[in-house]
Amino acid sequence: CARAWVTESRVGEHRRGEQQSGGQLRGGHEMLILLGTRGWLLLTGLVTQSVLARVLAPEGRGLFAICAMFGTLFGTFFALGTDRGAQYQMMARRQSVSTSTVIGLAMVLLASGVAIALGLPLSESSLPFFRNAAPELLRLSMFLIPAVLGTTFLNLQLAGLRRFDRLGIVSVIRASVYLIALLALVWFFDLGVRGAITAMILSSAVEGMLYLRTLYHRHGLRFVVPKRNEIRDVLAYGISYYPARIGTSIDLQASALFLAVVGTRDEVGFLAAASALALRLFIISDSFESVILPRIAGTENERHDLVGFSLRLSGGLTAVAALGLCAVSVPLVELLYSSTYGPAVELIWIMAPGIALYSAGKTLMAYFRATDNAG
Repeated sequence: CARAWVTESRVGEHRRGEQQSGGQLRGGHEMLILLGTRGWLLLTGLVTQSVLARVLAPEGRGLFAICAMFGTLFGTFFALGTDRGAQYQMMARRQSVSTSTVIGLAMVLLASGVAIALGLPLSESSLPFFRNAAPELLRLSMFLIPAVLGTTFLNLQLAGLRRFDRLGIVSVIRASVYLIALLALVWFFDLGVRGAITAMILSSAVEGMLYLRTLYHRHGLRFVVPKRNEIRDVLAYGISYYPARIGTSIDLQASALFLAVVGTRDEVGFLAAASALALRLFIISDSFESVILPRIAGTENERHDLVGFSLRLSGGLTAVAALGLCAVSVPLVELLYSSTYGPAVELIWIMAPGIALYSAGKTLMAYFRATDNAG
């Protein structure tokens, strides 16, 4: 009996070791997929920013940044953090894929409707932010509100399901569609800022449809009627996370928002060009966050070790990348944007240290979200 017990114990330890090794291999594979696809996104993103900067010039680049900010940020104020709420309920296995997705999409539609209803009169107002833009372009950018809210939410759902392979494919397709549409509308047809906004809308629509197709065919997404308590659970989590959601969204665009109020379009264009390069540093922390979030939410074991390791590695790699960016910023800005964007170099030097520190904090935020402590 003793020998049998010892043998069984060893077999159990061996199996546990195999499971842990398998989990580590899957995690490493997921990380490689994310880094590979985001490497492609980095490349296409740089080409995209180069086209925008050279064709639109600083003034047009600034105008596009103002309209894009309005279209991507305004709806977030009315979504109440429910995209993260629905993702958490699904990851924690408290709701099915269909239930959480239906609730999330309903909230997206409701938030978009409210945002557009309020945005239409604001686009004609004399407030400083809107005075620096063009009313017809602001109205066009309102199509970005449901597109961006919807694709952001569906992206979070697939990340919660750990479908990083599909996320990578869709991200590559979206970036490629955006670049092709941008070249066609802005460069070939010379539609300027209007063409840039339209290209952004088209690429977001393609991205959202591909996400829905994956959820429908691979994860059994069907229309269901959610229960009242299920909606309440999503709202409760979303509202607790809402201050952090708004803070994160505004924090990354606070400087551009301030300049849009008190500065000129040229100044906004310089800042947008600098941010487009500096914010690429988040590719590292975003990859870590996407991979560890569902793993933390799905188990109680080894949370602190995983978070601590990811925090150190993510912060260290981002700091090294930030130093490299600062070192090559002068020739890089001239190569990608032209010498006209010289003021963007100093802005990159200012932003890089803060982004390195912020990247480490994103890992901690992932831990708080996954453990229902986002508030």
